Amino acid sequence: MAAHTGPTVQGNTFTVDNTAGGVEIAPARTHPRRVYVYNLDGAEDVFIGGDSGLTAANGFPLSLESSPMVFDLAPIAVLHAIAATSSDVRVLELQPGATA
Repeated sequence: MAAHTGPTVQGNTFTVDNTAGGVEIAPARTHPRRVYVYNLDGAEDVFIGGDSGLTAANGFPLSLESSPMVFDLAPIAVLHAIAATSSDVRVLELQPGATA
């Protein structure tokens, strides 16, 4: 994971694959935030879900056509991602008060 951080913005790169439960791409925080998720590879769907029980069968598909997807997350909410093959996912998290 390669991260870059500013005062109100945090960006990360994740490689997601078919690891059971997926990769946590947006951890719980102490504040609400807006999270943008982009499927950079686009050759295959990445699936998004809210817990470590995520599978391709129960996740929400994030294709290249639907990228980026925007989530307004509560402080305790997390996002996981999974894909059938290794895929590059970018995440941009805006803290309270930040604008995109």
